[in-house]
Amino acid sequence: MIPCLAIPIYNHGATIDSVIESLSHLGLPCIIVNDGSDAETRFRISALEKKYSWVDLIHHPMNRGRGAALRTAYQAASDRGFSHVVQVDADGQHDTSDIPRFLECAQKNPDALILGTPIFDDSVPWHRLHGRKLSQFIVWMETLSTQVADPLCG
Repeated sequence: MIPCLAIPIYNHGATIDSVIESLSHLGLPCIIVNDGSDAETRFRISALEKKYSWVDLIHHPMNRGRGAALRTAYQAASDRGFSHVVQVDADGQHDTSDIPRFLECAQKNPDALILGTPIFDDSVPWHRLHGRKLSQFIVWMETLSTQVADPLCG
């Protein structure tokens, strides 16, 4: 198993520094895909690429959407010889301390897709919580199964 990290980013210049800092102890290469971000975000991620030799930056000249940024990241990871990608959001919402557990699961199940499930506290916006519940209900009805815990896992 040859893992790397992937971070799609669009205008999260205020949080990306702390996300990268939280990943530095892992010793994994990181591919950041800038999806047409604003000047502040471009400046911050360019500085991170200069500061950390393990950070590789790819730019989309204009916003193409999260899916396109992820496809770019996965293709870049494959082109660089990585077998597995741990996707991390640039906004700081993911608990990066869980990454070793994800890697351990991937090591034991190298052909599996390992997914997380969000844990919300009382500060979660109403629309995010209930939008997720609605999506979950629709998937459960379509599949006639409750095995998909989080259909919006990214």
